[in-house]
Amino acid sequence: MKKIDNTRIISKYSLLVVACSYRLNPDEMIKKIAKLDKKFNINLSGVIVSNGPHELESNDKNWSIIKGTNADYDFSAYFEGANFLSRNQNLNNSTIIFLNDSFFTSHDTYGQFGLLLNLIPLVVRVNSPAIIGRISHYHSICFKNPWSGLNLFVPTYCFALNIEGIRVLLDLHKFAYNDGLTNENQVIDDNWRGKLNLQFFEYLRSFVIIKESPYFWKQFGIYPPSKTLLYKKARCVYFEHRLSGELAKDGCIIPINSGVVRFLYVLVRDFIASLTKKTIAKIRVKK
Repeated sequence: MKKIDNTRIISKYSLLVVACSYRLNPDEMIKKIAKLDKKFNINLSGVIVSNGPHELESNDKNWSIIKGTNADYDFSAYFEGANFLSRNQNLNNSTIIFLNDSFFTSHDTYGQFGLLLNLIPLVVRVNSPAIIGRISHYHSICFKNPWSGLNLFVPTYCFALNIEGIRVLLDLHKFAYNDGLTNENQVIDDNWRGKLNLQFFEYLRSFVIIKESPYFWKQFGIYPPSKTLLYKKARCVYFEHRLSGELAKDGCIIPINSGVVRFLYVLVRDFIASLTKKTIAKIRVKK
């Protein structure tokens, strides 16, 4: 892939960030993003949505910090952050990068961000709804996205949307309502399926209901168990797959890991980065 001059990306295109802060406090998130600025010779700005119990303070004028509702975990932060930016500036020519703190704590941050930046000049020229991100594939129960029919989706720890894609993101609440994901009791109910595709419904259940499933939500055990907790996680899984499905159906998915070689390259680097960061975190806890 041809290397892009990152200084031109920011100066030529309106590039903003919506960052969901939970484990990292907002000031830590801003410092992490500042390292991206230094690495890629850019100057990002935007909004930090704090879903955790943190102080909403920073001396950095490039960033607004707002308190998130945490109603739908990362996705409520993405909704609230995008709405905040739209109220405060014209987004008609903007591309927004959405990311959460796991992008910094569990992934190949610099490698994937560089690949994403290289595709910004392409996404701004796409007239239909478009997303840039790392693609993953379905390997069990549900072997294709029920809305696009494709065997791929974009994990939403870091992705970018053009203005038409942002509009699709903000429609996800309406889609969830139409599909019957409307109250916290439904997630435990056998009748919870509503209008969802059968295979995708079972895919969701394997994440949030069937504890014997190898795909069951690994972090569930660190929270006090509740129906609301499971419901919020189910909605997040739904939002992630619905976003990819709608964008692939009526727009474009632009992968940072297209092709076999780049797919494996991103996979291996991300595995090494995740393992390294987890090891370092454990050492720090022991100290």
